[in-house]
Amino acid sequence: MGLPRIEREEPEALTTDEVMRLADAMDRRYRAFVLVGAFGGLRIGELAGLQLGDFDPLRDFVSAPRSANVVLGVEHRMQARGRS
Repeated sequence: MGLPRIEREEPEALTTDEVMRLADAMDRRYRAFVLVGAFGGLRIGELAGLQLGDFDPLRDFVSAPRSANVVLGVEHRMQARGRS
């Protein structure tokens, strides 16, 4: 006899229009953070760990080789996967 299966609902993703409206409604200093996160599929820790050298505008490429452990005062225990 095993443990009961926990059914989880798939989170609903925002549409492109909803992301753009959200970015437009926010303080300008967070706009790029929201857009890169939403359209790049990055997690909050990956966004917080980004550095200037992670952006390659000539190739339209962003690399997320590290993840911040503390984001907005909350410690995250997940290890970075080195996503690109």
